[in-house]
This record gives sequence, C-alpha cells and structure tokens, in this order.
Amino acid sequence: MNKDKIIEELEELPDKIKTIENSIYNYFKQVELNEIGLVEIDNLFLSQVSAETDSEGKKKYTNDISRRAEQNVRLSRDQQYREIKSNLEHNKSEMKKQEREYNYLKNRFTALKYIIKLLTMSS
Repeated sequence: MNKDKIIEELEELPDKIKTIENSIYNYFKQVELNEIGLVEIDNLFLSQVSAETDSEGKKKYTNDISRRAEQNVRLSRDQQYREIKSNLEHNKSEMKKQEREYNYLKNRFTALKYIIKLLTMSS
C-alpha cells in the first residue's frame, strides 16, 4: 500500500464508521421494539390465562406451573408472537454483524494512522 492510498482510505473510513454506527443504532432500536412487543403479548396471554375460570367459576389454572404451561402453548400458536420473535433474532444477528464490522473499521482506522506516522517519520 502506498501512502496516497492509505491517506485516501483514512479520509473515507470516518464516513463508513458513522454509517455502521447508525446501522447498529437502528438495529438496537428494532431489538428494543421487538422485545417490548414480545413482553406485551406475553403479558396479554398471562392475564387471559390467569383470569380463566371453569364452569363452576373456579380458576381454571390453579398454580403457576399450569398457568405458565398454558401461556406457553398459546404463545407458540400465536402468529404475531412467532413473527416478532423471528424478527428479534434476525435483528440481533444483524446487529452483531454490524458491531463486528464497526470494530474492524475502527481498528483499521487506528492501524492506518500509525502506518502513516511511520511512513512520514521514515521519509
């Protein structure tokens, strides 16, 4: 790599890094929204299961284990819950990829700055 190409890359890297930072932030916000959506659906089913009664007016699910089991059955059948959960996993995965790219670019930027210093000292 010659000095001019290194300088050119050093000038381009801050914009690339900023773009990646924005992407990470956007994925982070999506992850937050997905998690909130899952909690809302989870709470909805929990309240429904907790409020259910049998024909005699007694609680249908009398302990935490049976309530949680029924809640999990309902969650597994709920299309919206499954979609949000899938989106959550996708967004987390993409965010991790962007974080790796961000770290690579930051490290490359630092390394190139040192290379330029070395090249200018040896000139």
